Amino acid sequence: MALTSETYIDKLEILEDGQMQVREAKVILEDGKEISRTYHRMVLDPGRDTLTNVDTKTTATRSKIDVLGVATTLWTTEKVAEREAVLSEPSRTR
Repeated sequence: MALTSETYIDKLEILEDGQMQVREAKVILEDGKEISRTYHRMVLDPGRDTLTNVDTKTTATRSKIDVLGVATTLWTTEKVAEREAVLSEPSRTR
């Protein structure tokens, strides 16, 4: 009986404001057959995260989706500045 583990990014959602919702799947295999699967989710924000720390926030050993490549394409200087401006606004109460 050989137990192995794989962690990979299996889902990426892009929101209008440039945030990326990332899902990592951790799969436990016994003799090549899946016996367990768990998920970890995170949100990457162009106003709070940098391209440098996108890879460090994920623990995936392999990726079906190139998160850094997507972030590099989406997070233009203009998009980052726009998001930072929104985040710096004082919160409004209803």
